[in-house]
Amino acid sequence: MRDRDHVTSGSTNSQQSRIPPSQRATLALLLFGGFAAGIGWIWGVWRLWRDPTWSTLQKALATLVFPGGLVPAFMLSGSASGTSTCTTGLIGPHHVGVVIAHCSSTGALNVDVARLLLAALVILPIAVVFSLYRSVNRTMSTPPES
Repeated sequence: MRDRDHVTSGSTNSQQSRIPPSQRATLALLLFGGFAAGIGWIWGVWRLWRDPTWSTLQKALATLVFPGGLVPAFMLSGSASGTSTCTTGLIGPHHVGVVIAHCSSTGALNVDVARLLLAALVILPIAVVFSLYRSVNRTMSTPPES
């Protein structure tokens, strides 16, 4: 009998620590909803603001940190790519003298700036959603006060 009670109470604790499907859907929409013409992300933000689980600061961060979730990173990865071409030459008699280098780029952004921006566009939305996830997980695993 005790083993049965132990198993039952264990399953209750694991059920309490699970995040409800509606909140998991909200988090997924915040990250990936922008791929559905942006409407999914907007729906995720609407669900986020209607849910009392998260604080106003968390809701504002999730809304303002790179709206659209991962879509801006996807768009930047396609538009920022380009090529850099450098030419060098020597000036002077017998090609001895000053080295001249000329570099040009065909991309929209400097490659280093594009990489940094792309990293931020990927990492920050994931970090905000992970923070929201942890917040919900803590709330669900905290026993109710009696």
